Amino acid sequence: MDQDKDTQRPGETAHAHGHTLESRRVGALPLLDRFLKRLRIEQFLCKHLPREDRRSRISTATSLLLLLRNLLISREPLYGVGEWAARHDTHWLGLSDEQLPALNDDRVGRALDRLFDADVAALALDVAAHAVSGVRRHAR
Repeated sequence: MDQDKDTQRPGETAHAHGHTLESRRVGALPLLDRFLKRLRIEQFLCKHLPREDRRSRISTATSLLLLLRNLLISREPLYGVGEWAARHDTHWLGLSDEQLPALNDDRVGRALDRLFDADVAALALDVAAHAVSGVRRHAR
């Protein structure tokens, strides 16, 4: 059995004829990243989520954005989000390589719990108002 299965490492590794190839998936992540930044989703999440626990290795906003990227790109089940993230370039997921081992379904589940503790209506209203104001600016 492959010893890398126990620890999540970024990318995928292939071995052939004494050579090793490490690759990471990118796909539509850069395009999606552009939309998420223009919508300022991360700032609005940080504004509306309950105060972050300092011990947390991955912020709630980062976990929720990762889940959003997963839902928009491949729709992996919650228990598979960590493995899905491990196959992708962590930069485009908003993570560092060091944060990847801390990513699991329990951490994403806790982030969802914190989202439900937030004022989701105000969060949605802020995002929608920002998106509409951006459309108005570009229409002129």
